[in-house]
Amino acid sequence: MWRGNVYIAKWWNEGEAPDNPVLQDSETPWTLIGPVLAGETPAPTLEVPDDIAPAWTGSATYEGGEIVLFDGTLYQARWWTQGDSPESAHADASTSPWRILDDDEVTELVESGGVAPRTSAPSDGGGD
Repeated sequence: MWRGNVYIAKWWNEGEAPDNPVLQDSETPWTLIGPVLAGETPAPTLEVPDDIAPAWTGSATYEGGEIVLFDGTLYQARWWTQGDSPESAHADASTSPWRILDDDEVTELVESGGVAPRTSAPSDGGGD
């Protein structure tokens, strides 16, 4: 919401006001949905505890299925990845190695106590 209107982002952006004037509609990262109507309230946002999952780090490797916390949002690795920021799920979900957990999945994780912390580094695939 911005100045009484609802907008949706076309792509990831930072610091771009939705109502900045542009010559072409294709130049703005925002699409105007419409005005906020009287009596409307925003959907509640889930509070994600900091200790619900390990924080993502760029130097760690992640196997498909592993869950991390990044900037207050939970993500699940879709396949093996290292150095790919979970933020990429916002830019192009079809090519990102990460997917954003939906509200039901987050609620289930919170109720179950979260993801167990990593106890050892992932194997490098070498033999003993």
